[in-house]
Amino acid sequence: KFSESTFASGFFSLFLCRSSIAVRPIRRTNGMSTLVCGATGAIGAALARRIFSRGGTLVLAGRSESSLQSLSKELGNATYRVTDFSKPESVAASLGDLPEDLQGFAYAVGSITLKRITAAKPADYESSFALNVISASEAFKASMPGLKKNKGSAVFFSSVAASKGFASHAVV
Repeated sequence: KFSESTFASGFFSLFLCRSSIAVRPIRRTNGMSTLVCGATGAIGAALARRIFSRGGTLVLAGRSESSLQSLSKELGNATYRVTDFSKPESVAASLGDLPEDLQGFAYAVGSITLKRITAAKPADYESSFALNVISASEAFKASMPGLKKNKGSAVFFSSVAASKGFASHAVV
């Protein structure tokens, strides 16, 4: 059952402790609305296409308006919101009003700062935390009314580098 406390404990364990999660395959979405953050990246776009192919309704969010327009046309003129997730203070406002029937939320926003720990600066960690934790939280908070009302689900994507450890991935 969805609750704020469940989200808080799961969210912070996902991002701070780097735990892994299991995801059930998407079979049928029967018109449910899903917000896909990071929709124009490889993972976000693939997820949006899969949801659309199973009858889902989409709200696409990402930085590039031209890429969002193109993906929107491909996916039946899906609604989209230009959102710069590197600026957490503007996320909720740029997402605007979300559909009342919102049942799905996916945060597939990402970047990768390739630096060894000896080259990483505090600002590198701050920007990564802002993008991967604060903006994810702000986008999720904007989605909560619909998700709670409709007993929805949320998925937060992370990098395998967070649990495996690779050279030059100190900031991940």
